[in-house]
Amino acid sequence: MSQTELLGREVQEMALGIYVDGSFVNPLQQAIAQKAILQAGILGFTEGLNASEPEGIVDIGVFRVLPTIATADWAIPSGDLAIKTGETYLDFHMPKSEGLSIAMADEGYQQIAEYMKEQPHIGHIIGITYRIMAMSGNRKHGFNTEQIELPQPVMDYASAFWQSLLPDVDPTKFQTAHIVWQTRDQFIDRFGS
Repeated sequence: MSQTELLGREVQEMALGIYVDGSFVNPLQQAIAQKAILQAGILGFTEGLNASEPEGIVDIGVFRVLPTIATADWAIPSGDLAIKTGETYLDFHMPKSEGLSIAMADEGYQQIAEYMKEQPHIGHIIGITYRIMAMSGNRKHGFNTEQIELPQPVMDYASAFWQSLLPDVDPTKFQTAHIVWQTRDQFIDRFGS
């Protein structure tokens, strides 16, 4: 069994709330592990995971989005983003950043804003990415961002995943993870017509 397959199994266990290194997985770690599996299924990086493309995925411009219902309360360390059990947020993914222009991203965000207008139950748009992409999303598109500490299996799996998407990029660029988000109102105000 490959290292990636072993990491995938650990990530899957964390998504189920099973012990990691003798301690319980906290709700944020569980949500991130679930998001990692979802992202892997959406983008086809499933080595070591029991993952497939989830139902309900919507392709919008250069993005893939999925309305997601929180299964537990969770918050990022700063408290700037807190999600309650049963709250719906829009999980978003960019399958490939290589060759993507700002205009393509802007057009996709405008299309997502229109989609969100039709889905009044969605309270946030949330993604997980590596530092460089998070900083770009903050500067160019107004996303809030915060570095998040992930359990090592999730971070290792995420790094392998990002490296598979961008094999020519220095692997050290993928050593930290960031959550990026906007509230529904922030996003629609910025990108809606």
